[in-house]
Amino acid sequence: MSLHNSQVRVLYFASAREAAGTAEEAIALPSSEQDGKAAMTLQALLELVVARHVSLQPLMITALVAVNMEYVEGDTAAVLLQPGDEVAIIPPVSGG
Repeated sequence: MSLHNSQVRVLYFASAREAAGTAEEAIALPSSEQDGKAAMTLQALLELVVARHVSLQPLMITALVAVNMEYVEGDTAAVLLQPGDEVAIIPPVSGG
C-alpha cells in the first residue's frame, strides 16, 4: 500500500484485524488551521478508527499502540502524527 503525502498507515493485528475487517488502511490527516501542514493527534486517530470500525471499541481498552515501531505509553493526545507515520494496533495475545 502506497501512502499519499498526507496519510498515515494503520496496521491491525490479531483480533483487531478481524474486528476492523482489514489488515491495514491509509487514513488522511487533516491540515492544521495554523500552518496548513497535515497532522493529527494519536488520540484523534484512534477515535476515528473506532468510529469507522465500532467492533474495535472493546479491544482498545487493553490494546497496545505503537507509532513507527515504538510503543506509546501515556497520553495519546500528546502524540502528534505526521504524514508517513505507521500506527499499529496490537491487542493482547492469548493462548498457550
